[in-house]
Amino acid sequence: MDFLQDESVVLLPIRNVLGINTFSAVNVIALIHIVVNLSTLGAISSTEAVRVGTVLISAPIQIAIGLFVLAGFPCIVGGLAGSLYRIGVLLRGYLWYLALVFMMVMVYLVAFVKEGAFCTHNPMLREAEYRVTCVLTSIIMSSVLLLPLLVCVLVFYVVWSAMILCGTPAKLLDAVEEARKPKMPLPATPLMPALSETRRSYLLPGDEVKFAQGVSASFSYGGV
Repeated sequence: MDFLQDESVVLLPIRNVLGINTFSAVNVIALIHIVVNLSTLGAISSTEAVRVGTVLISAPIQIAIGLFVLAGFPCIVGGLAGSLYRIGVLLRGYLWYLALVFMMVMVYLVAFVKEGAFCTHNPMLREAEYRVTCVLTSIIMSSVLLLPLLVCVLVFYVVWSAMILCGTPAKLLDAVEEARKPKMPLPATPLMPALSETRRSYLLPGDEVKFAQGVSASFSYGGV
């Protein structure tokens, strides 16, 4: 992957998730995704509207969601096979399906905020004395509902990392990570002056000649 060598690219693929390699993490994600989709199919009703939180979902919309869930099974199974056999194309298809899931979660959160949370559907909370409690409850629930978005982003990043790792040699990734590590800048000036400079700093003007003569005399005496 040439884009990994581009210094403007900040995000690099992750190779381990909570102590396990990325491909094993994708396997776990895909299995959990299958269980979630099966549970969603079991909760869908084609005749009655269902309220999820504060959002009322009509029967036609539930049918559309069921079709979307059914269409996602091949993508999930493909992602599972892609992580097992290191096939990047299958992981790419699963990644696109996760992007659509992320958009659906965003739509639900927008509908939740638009519905006015619990104030609209609880007659007791409509009273003036309970409005503060209602607003605080709505803020807390809206914050809690941001967790699915965070989970979607993390899952998307892990699957994307697995897709990139399929076509990237380990040595290339090691070299890129090593090049991205912050390095300590070298000092502009040497930490210690040269030995000759240090010696000269302790000599008074005119002493250098005497020092040189003394050294030569000692060598001459040793030769005798």
